[in-house]
Amino acid sequence: MISLKICFIGWLVEAIAIIFFAMAVKLHELGWPGSQYFTAVIMFIVIPFVHLMNDEETKVVIHMDGWIQGVKYLASH
Repeated sequence: MISLKICFIGWLVEAIAIIFFAMAVKLHELGWPGSQYFTAVIMFIVIPFVHLMNDEETKVVIHMDGWIQGVKYLASH
């Protein structure tokens, strides 16, 4: 079940990044320059981090101790 949750989080983050990417020109016209940086951070930092969370050891830590401890475990290794 944790693997499914991680996959859903990854899918949701990717969908948000695609929406921001598609709306980048319109957001710039509306006065929000730099929205492409938000998309770049999501695509090159957040999404790989979510994919790394799908490791067996990390999923065990998430199951036993919770999501925050799982993120701490992933950040320390």
